[in-house]
Amino acid sequence: MQAAYADLRTLSQTMHAFHRDYDLLLTPTVPITAFAAGVDTPDATRFPQWFDWTPLTWPFNLTRQPAASVPCGFVERLPIGLQIVGPMFAEPNILRATASSRPVPPVRGRPWAMAPCEFPLEATRHISTQRLSLAKK
Repeated sequence: MQAAYADLRTLSQTMHAFHRDYDLLLTPTVPITAFAAGVDTPDATRFPQWFDWTPLTWPFNLTRQPAASVPCGFVERLPIGLQIVGPMFAEPNILRATASSRPVPPVRGRPWAMAPCEFPLEATRHISTQRLSLAKK
């Protein structure tokens, strides 16, 4: 059990160091495309447990970092998500980033032909400015 706590501390410290330089971490929500509804795991051979196909989400629960997933488009007509992760206690930054993301509208008659979501430059400036103003308090 002590080894698990040591690993958790190492992961938390690594993410804390990362967020000294970066306001947000952007990752795919999951590293695979969507699979059939009602199925617990996409491929029981490759992914026997739920945490085998969610390696980009559960670590942030352990490190107590806020995260959100926003729709980001489609791959082969299947939806994909973008995960936005912030440092501990940075929920306002996460909410601002999710509100700032905006999917590019689909091509008429082809909803799966959607480009990835965009983050306007002014939104990222606002997040950085907010971080700096919080640091000065």
